[in-house]
Amino acid sequence: MKSDAGARARYQKRKRKRIHIYIDDIEPQSKKMPEADRDKFQEAVAEQLTAVKRSTFAGDVALKIDLATTSRNAPQAHTIAKNLLDLLGARRPNVSWPRQHLLYKDDRQIQALSVSCRHGETHPAIRVEARPFTAMLDDLEVAAEAARAIEMNLDYLYEQDREADWIETFRDLKDNEMDKRHNLGNGLYDAYLKMTRWHAQRALLKSSSVAIPVLNWMYGRPKGMATGIGKEMWAELVGKSKLRLQVGELPIAAGSSGAFKQNVLNEIAAFKKRWDWLITPPCRCGSS
Repeated sequence: MKSDAGARARYQKRKRKRIHIYIDDIEPQSKKMPEADRDKFQEAVAEQLTAVKRSTFAGDVALKIDLATTSRNAPQAHTIAKNLLDLLGARRPNVSWPRQHLLYKDDRQIQALSVSCRHGETHPAIRVEARPFTAMLDDLEVAAEAARAIEMNLDYLYEQDREADWIETFRDLKDNEMDKRHNLGNGLYDAYLKMTRWHAQRALLKSSSVAIPVLNWMYGRPKGMATGIGKEMWAELVGKSKLRLQVGELPIAAGSSGAFKQNVLNEIAAFKKRWDWLITPPCRCGSS
């Protein structure tokens, strides 16, 4: 069971425990969703659970929600998600389902949640993937092992070193533009600057993400392996990264959205001030 074939077999077994729900005729909305749409959503969930012979989760759950709205001024993604999380729980009186709850009994069972949202699409869509939280942790541990194996490759190590150099190279081109233009010529300088900017922006965005091994450590995996840093400390280190926007708690209470929006604007302004020289596209202003 410790062989690659055994790991693959265990993964396939865990994969079969996932539940996929897809609804393409209901507009994702916040708590302002019409009552008829709330019932319709739960009826669709109940129908799909019945079709795959699945019942309510009893233990902790990991959820992935993918949303597509047809409005360019749709509600904020977290308000849509909160509404759907409530609807995935207790069954509404008009919905036919043999149990009092649909996907889970209480949203406190949700121990991992990923939400993505695209606005202004041609058709609405709601996709939900649910699996036992322990299955997600086991999948994450396998992914971390694979990532570590890749990281031992010399080509990968060279590429990582090269990635880190792109930002410094771009900064040097910007700070010493006059000398670089003199040495390279205007045409070659502009082309090299454009290529370097692309690589530098890519390196910046990659460095701001949470790598799979780090996410694994944040959940206290692998078991029995001492990293020297507890999972709470990993979460704190990731949160304090200068490449992550700290917007605070999501606005839940009435009247708290104004302060939240202002905090978001302040964080974006501070981030742009720090990285504007790299992230702002070059001006394409033409002379008339």
